[in-house]
Amino acid sequence: MRALSITDMDRIFFEEKQKLTRAITWTVFFVGLACCSPIIRGAYIRGVLHEPWGDTSMSDLEVFLLLTFILAMVGLMFWIISSVYLEIVIDQTGIWYRSFPQHWKRRRIEKASITAYLVRKIRWNEMIQGRSNKIQRSKGNGIFHIRGDKVLELTLSGGEKLIVGTQEAESVIWAMGKLMSNS
Repeated sequence: MRALSITDMDRIFFEEKQKLTRAITWTVFFVGLACCSPIIRGAYIRGVLHEPWGDTSMSDLEVFLLLTFILAMVGLMFWIISSVYLEIVIDQTGIWYRSFPQHWKRRRIEKASITAYLVRKIRWNEMIQGRSNKIQRSKGNGIFHIRGDKVLELTLSGGEKLIVGTQEAESVIWAMGKLMSNS
């Protein structure tokens, strides 16, 4: 796998980076904080009011450590949700994609290994289950989708299928046509 060089930049036909909406990200954050509210209330009762919290009260240190741990988990969950993205680049030699944090490095699909492609609307069972009847999860098969209702379905040599979500179907159709006709 090689990184894109400066000479590759003028040969890029299509580039897209999808992220989750801010509404989803902040909803996850506030739901996480709401789930922590009993612990926050207990820390306030124990630490500020100096009253016992529950039947068998914990020490101040235990309440503080529990609150710190839970807030750290909410912060980690918020960071993971806010950093999720899907990146697609179609250049003259093939397709690069990365679904972060699932794939830390870009994955490469060479032009020669693509036997067929189709831009279509994604089916609900694919989004919910993460697979369809035709596509079973294996090393070569996968579905990478974040936003939008269109996908690029690639059939690779060896019968593997890969589905990559897109919000710009017309641009993907143009780029794939250019990629497959380019020699």
